[in-house]
Amino acid sequence: MVREGPEQAERRSTANGISKKWRISRRNKRPRGLVNQQNSCYRHGALQPLLHLPRFVNWIKTHNVLNHWPCHANDPNRQLPSDPLTLRAIENKIAMAKAKNIEDYKEDEAYKGCVPCLLKKLMTAYWNNTLIGGAPNLVPQPLPHYHPAILPLHQLIERWYCVNPPDHVHTGDQTTIRARRGHMTAQQDADEFTGYIFDGIESSYDRL
Repeated sequence: MVREGPEQAERRSTANGISKKWRISRRNKRPRGLVNQQNSCYRHGALQPLLHLPRFVNWIKTHNVLNHWPCHANDPNRQLPSDPLTLRAIENKIAMAKAKNIEDYKEDEAYKGCVPCLLKKLMTAYWNNTLIGGAPNLVPQPLPHYHPAILPLHQLIERWYCVNPPDHVHTGDQTTIRARRGHMTAQQDADEFTGYIFDGIESSYDRL
């Protein structure tokens, strides 16, 4: 018989300590959708399964609760990129969000975010009374792209992909900026994106 190693036993113990029960207070407990914009379907295809795993949702919601799993001060996702071409490439996206007069939008937080913080915000809105339809059914409505519960996550995702596309040939700053702007909103691989999400969760841990 194969026995558990100490790391496996620790992981199993941790997992067993996380509730598998749904804690949904609204009357209509149906799930809601996420509205696609441009090529965001690969993101939503990866996020929706995570939003429907109760143990994962309950785990994310423990982030920053009673000093448990606080944000890591040196988490790279909380820093804007230093490359000037990348910064110039995302300027128009920041301007678009400001122009929309989005509720709770703060310019100094644009394109920054601890991944668990952003997931927690999305999960809370997804399962609470945000955007509920009228009586008698009270059906939860899909979250639009620019809703404040998901917009910061979209911004961070676009920052991850605001890099030179694989086939890019550098022929000048403006060409590179246009290429990065195109790549940040292009269709990407959902499996690769899921890896980014879990890498972002891992980088939020403070191991000091």
